[in-house]
Amino acid sequence: MKEFGHWITGETEINNLVLKALIEDNLVLFVGAGISKASPSSLPLFDELVRDVCKITDNTEYLTPTEKSVKKNAINLIGLDGILGRISDRMGGTGNTLNDEIEKILSVAFAEGRVNPFHQAIIELAKASPTFRVVTTNQDRLLEWKGFGLADSISVYNAPALPEGTDFKGIVNLHGSISDPEKMIFTDRDFGKAYITKQYCSRFLTELFAKFTVLFIGYSHDDPLMKYHARGLGASKRYILTDDPNNSKWEVLGIKTVGYKKTSSQNKHGEVPNILNAMTNYVTMSPSAKRNKIKSIVEKGPQPYTNPEKSFIRDVFLDDSDRVIEKIEFFFSNINDYQWLSFLYNDEVLSENNVIQSIFQNGEYDARTRVVAHWFLRICFCTENIQANNYGYEVLSKHTWKLNDHFIRQVLSVIIDDNTPDAVAANLGLLCSRFIHEYNDVFDLGYYLTKINYPKNRGLVHSILEY
Repeated sequence: MKEFGHWITGETEINNLVLKALIEDNLVLFVGAGISKASPSSLPLFDELVRDVCKITDNTEYLTPTEKSVKKNAINLIGLDGILGRISDRMGGTGNTLNDEIEKILSVAFAEGRVNPFHQAIIELAKASPTFRVVTTNQDRLLEWKGFGLADSISVYNAPALPEGTDFKGIVNLHGSISDPEKMIFTDRDFGKAYITKQYCSRFLTELFAKFTVLFIGYSHDDPLMKYHARGLGASKRYILTDDPNNSKWEVLGIKTVGYKKTSSQNKHGEVPNILNAMTNYVTMSPSAKRNKIKSIVEKGPQPYTNPEKSFIRDVFLDDSDRVIEKIEFFFSNINDYQWLSFLYNDEVLSENNVIQSIFQNGEYDARTRVVAHWFLRICFCTENIQANNYGYEVLSKHTWKLNDHFIRQVLSVIIDDNTPDAVAANLGLLCSRFIHEYNDVFDLGYYLTKINYPKNRGLVHSILEY
């Protein structure tokens, strides 16, 4: 089965492998500073945090004349972490340290419980997984807010005391936490220890990315060390929610994108919680609820469906679980319009995965193809609807040179069925006559020979006898 997208909302398509990983307990949510930027949390991004620290500590030489941002040449020369490293050196290791000042900035939101819809949506999505797994570079502890009711049910790990990346559950504060300010990672020296000399962060991430599918949320991936780490990983199961899905950097970093559009409201990334909530709703939907959803879609008849509706239809046929046949049979049991064949045949994703086309291809039929072939013949030929008959013949005409034993066997079963109109049975008999000489099972043909109506299918009977 090829990869395909699921339209989780009207405008956002997410790779089916992400949803599959979530259902199969193999997804980790990797959360960046972007989620705590939104109101009412209103915490600064890293460059804004460095700006604020420069002001507080009277190191404004790193700022533009208006003091609204950090100078680009300073960033290019030593980096944001390097600026904090210089400030930390000047402040010394005793008394009021750099990390004390940063803790004051970040801790207010947690103390006041200023979580936002992003935090709520991430927690609910993590809960929807069989095992709760969240990794964050944020030190603000907002994902641990008591209102989420997680205190007694999950573990929280703070750098440098990180768990094994292949076996953990709970929240991992990769760069430390305001609960232990002096161990937070902000300066170039801190990053050097965490990723190069002591390697507790790099080791954890290498193990994490090797085992799990990872979805980045609110993460820019602009940290130099994270860039190097990503480049060193090569191909892996990493995805990112981004409003800039066509940026070439994602391909360079080996990360697949899940794109969304910015909104015109003050919260430009407000679509992100909607996407995460839709993912939660999808994976927690009960089998009966999904059946009812499918039934409500099918009852409309084939038409220009919304993207999420199309995805529900595609899921029926592309499900790789042991319930796929049950789902397909339920779908077919609710439709009686031959025009569904046109919809299923021409749908881009279903066509790419050969849902209808597979019945005309060489090779052994799998269970899905047998069910689809039976439905195709029933909906088009076990009826006196001339339009249905004609469309069935039109489809057959595109594939007559590919008809194989498995399909011919299905056709023979339809021919001997008393519910098949005489004219249709006769025409199908003529079709079979063209391919009987290539049929490989003489005993099978002997069985059908005893069942075929001779006057109605004289040509087919003669072809079998000649064979």
